[in-house]
Amino acid sequence: LFFVTGEFSAVGDAEMGDGAWFWLIASCVMGVGISYSGWRTRSVITATTFTLVGVLNKMATIAFTVIVWPNDTTAASILALVFCILFGLLYQDAPKRKERPVIGGHKATMST
Repeated sequence: LFFVTGEFSAVGDAEMGDGAWFWLIASCVMGVGISYSGWRTRSVITATTFTLVGVLNKMATIAFTVIVWPNDTTAASILALVFCILFGLLYQDAPKRKERPVIGGHKATMST
């Protein structure tokens, strides 16, 4: 995309400093690792739990930002963060459906 859009002409004179290739490759490896762990986690837990884990990770990122840059935080943002974490902790999987007795040779589940 960098070459297709022509952005390379805007940074044609830029040079990579010492260790830049290392950090670029390390960033790519970490990105692949994060992607793989996401796919692996998704195959082990339910979609709803995976979404909840993602939201709670975002909350952890926001909490980290509040600690690092406290001047940019407000009481409302802290309160919203606390509510998100509390409601995430209250989450429970939905109960499994009860099975109906076999009627006419077919086993059916109870619908809601």
